[in-house]
Amino acid sequence: MRGDLLVRPGGALEMSGGVAVLGDVEIDQCAYASFDPLTPAARILIAGNVEIEHCAQSSGKLFTAGRVVIAGNFACHDNAAPCFAVSLTIGGDMLINQNSGSISYIEGNLIGGNLECVNNTGVTDYGTPNTVREKKLGECAGLSD
Repeated sequence: MRGDLLVRPGGALEMSGGVAVLGDVEIDQCAYASFDPLTPAARILIAGNVEIEHCAQSSGKLFTAGRVVIAGNFACHDNAAPCFAVSLTIGGDMLINQNSGSISYIEGNLIGGNLECVNNTGVTDYGTPNTVREKKLGECAGLSD
């Protein structure tokens, strides 16, 4: 897909299989958003940034099969439910801020910039460290190396 992908308020996004977005993915006031390649051979590639905000249900990448690569930044913030960032490759920063409802899982990611977590119900790497090129900040500073 060329250009940006916008999810309207109340909508949901289920991105699965082999998908490429040549732009940003912006998700605001959604039911939920899911990025799951489904198989180890499948890939989801996003050439820009991903922003998930003000959503009602758990959002992000829930499973570790396959690969999700985001060239820019990944932000998951101000959601009424936790975020899941599992086995993502992020070219820029990962920001997990002000998510409630339960603990957000931030595990096994390759992050080219900073990993910052602030004012969440909680965060965990569930024993699977993240590889962070720059700094781990806020609640994520204490996650395993």
